[in-house]
Amino acid sequence: MNSDIGPSCVRRQSSPIDTSIDSVTTALQQPSLQTDEDASPVYEDLGDCNYKCRYCKAAFWHGERLKGHHSYNHQPEYHLCCRGGKVLIQPEPDPPEYIKHILADPNFMHNIRAYNQMFAMTSFGATIDNTINQGRGPNVFKVSGQIYHWIGSLCPTGDDDPCFLQLYIYDTQNKVQNRMNHFEGSDRAALDPDIVQGLIQVLDDRNELVQIFRTARDKCAQADVPEFKWPSNRIRL
Repeated sequence: MNSDIGPSCVRRQSSPIDTSIDSVTTALQQPSLQTDEDASPVYEDLGDCNYKCRYCKAAFWHGERLKGHHSYNHQPEYHLCCRGGKVLIQPEPDPPEYIKHILADPNFMHNIRAYNQMFAMTSFGATIDNTINQGRGPNVFKVSGQIYHWIGSLCPTGDDDPCFLQLYIYDTQNKVQNRMNHFEGSDRAALDPDIVQGLIQVLDDRNELVQIFRTARDKCAQADVPEFKWPSNRIRL
């Protein structure tokens, strides 16, 4: 034996194939290692996030537990949420039944970004600095200065199609079609008009801002106003 190898470096010789129960159990308990060139050199599986605070029911991983503390039933304790019941957290409101229903709909989940986008009330406004992407490396989205949410006129001008906030006020008899018109080809074909109609109804019933804009729609219809503008085309949030 090489004299440079201490006791902690001595390795036990094993057969090429070790099928003992102990070795299989040990292998299953070891963290998974991933050495793909495109991934992190070491991947550690933290398990499932299936532990809960016994006070507020917040979800945690086992590694987030309070070290050295266990409750009366030997379950891990978690204090990162409500400080062990000292902070009162209001329960989340129960979502509408329709929302629960579509969360189980594969079409809605697969196209959830498109459904979310079509109900946006404002457009994004900012000064984007593209000079940072002139070199090598991953693409970076850099904003210089402040971010705005832009609101234009409440009704479209000329032959423009209604968009953003205008969809809540203008030509609401064709509201489903108007929202879907902003998508083309396969993107539009993947969307379900019934889901769009259901989301419109939920927002009409529950969203306070939507109800205000519906009031503006009704006043426009009563006064027969073809077009009017917000006091300012830009609202800074």
